[in-house]
Amino acid sequence: LVENTLTDLEASKYVAIEDDMDLSPLNLGMIASYYYISYTTIERFSSLSNPKTKMNNLLEILSSASEYAQIPIRPGEEELIRTFNQPPETHFSRYTVKGNLAADQREVLLSASRLLQAMVDVISSSRLLSLALLTMEVIQMVTQGMWERDSMLLQLPHFTEELVKRCQDYPGKNIETVFDLVEI
Repeated sequence: LVENTLTDLEASKYVAIEDDMDLSPLNLGMIASYYYISYTTIERFSSLSNPKTKMNNLLEILSSASEYAQIPIRPGEEELIRTFNQPPETHFSRYTVKGNLAADQREVLLSASRLLQAMVDVISSSRLLSLALLTMEVIQMVTQGMWERDSMLLQLPHFTEELVKRCQDYPGKNIETVFDLVEI
């Protein structure tokens, strides 16, 4: 079992085995250990090698993380989940979910920041700057609970789409940022 596991870890570039006895951690192994992430998740992150990867691909890979395998799909939730597509998307669109789905969403979001930070490290190791920046944008979206295309004003407590629209239509000044709001 130990030999098979070490062989798998060596093949996945987590550790280097020297002289059949000495183990040396490699970059992916250190990232997985630091963020406490499964090696299968890191392998998925390592598959990101195209600098033209889109945000929906990042969200798809994030959603397929092994850490989410334990979140159950309860009877009757399949259609509702399919409607929302993914828990982070309900979070970004600020949809309210209730009951068990709300608890599941909290669990997903708690892990998402850690997983995305690990994804940035893995991508940065591959020297894919544009993809690393896109991943950092997704981290901001998770933190703020909004899409990147949404108004910055929605970061403020109690701001709604309607209030944002009123600010953008403010007579004499187009209020689009928090700084614009402070000026008036």
